[in-house]
Amino acid sequence: MNRAQEAKEAFGQRAKSYILQGLGLEEKSGKVKCPYHEDKKPSMTWYQEGLMWRCHACKEQVDIYRYLMEHESMTFPEAVDKVADMAGYGETIRSAKREYVLPKIQTTELSQKAIDYMAKRRITKDTLDAWRVESHVWKGQEVYAFQYFDESERLIYVSYRGVGKGAIKGGCEPDTKPILWGMWHVDKNQPLVITEGQPDAMCVYQAGYKNVVSVPNGSNNLKWIDNCWEWLQGVKQFIVFGDNDSPGREMAENIKRRLKNVTILISDKRKDANEVLYFDGPEVLKRMVDDAANAMPAGLLDVSQMPYR
Repeated sequence: MNRAQEAKEAFGQRAKSYILQGLGLEEKSGKVKCPYHEDKKPSMTWYQEGLMWRCHACKEQVDIYRYLMEHESMTFPEAVDKVADMAGYGETIRSAKREYVLPKIQTTELSQKAIDYMAKRRITKDTLDAWRVESHVWKGQEVYAFQYFDESERLIYVSYRGVGKGAIKGGCEPDTKPILWGMWHVDKNQPLVITEGQPDAMCVYQAGYKNVVSVPNGSNNLKWIDNCWEWLQGVKQFIVFGDNDSPGREMAENIKRRLKNVTILISDKRKDANEVLYFDGPEVLKRMVDDAANAMPAGLLDVSQMPYR
């Protein structure tokens, strides 16, 4: 569990009244008027499991972090520290910050087997080269080495993925700092696409939209937000391309709650960006991303407006 979630859970149900008081809302029969739309009758209720108020009409949500960032003008790290302090053990959480090391590994050029396997997913050798994907022997097997360089071209993190079906699933170099994959080629003045996996990022790039990164550890770990916080503040707009499944949607929603100017998109007929490229072609994938920077067209779902299941 990361420190933000730990602090949020420690503060727990106290967030309910804290948010209400801060927004000047009055609860009647378990409901309040939603502050995010013209709510003629109360339609926002407290979601106890998620520790947030959510509206059943407009689908907006507000947890303690969104409230502190939007209404008390805090950054996300400041909000985490405040919630930890209010929960009664801020110093314990702050002292638990990890010390990271820089990765030191040996890599080689991709084998033909590794190139061919990615080709089956419609990812070309040129794309692999552009993303600096190389081979590494990890736990006795050949794996893809995804190297995470920061904006200063320093190697900060390395994650692995097995080659071929049935291969080792993957992992990362121990004690290294997870950051976004692809930070070295980002233009912060353009909308930045964030995907759930490295192949998805490469597919978006190959389709012609170059300003794209991938999260480092899948949908369940958002530690990269803390680690990249200052860098993220310079990005003007985010497009989170989530997988069309429950973890992907939850990841997208969590990112939107923590960052500003986030559009969430998801294909309504494909699992992820890789499947869109594979089945529908690069033109369709590129158009989806271009359209997401403006309005949500038919064929996309904005999961921030989807009901909970």
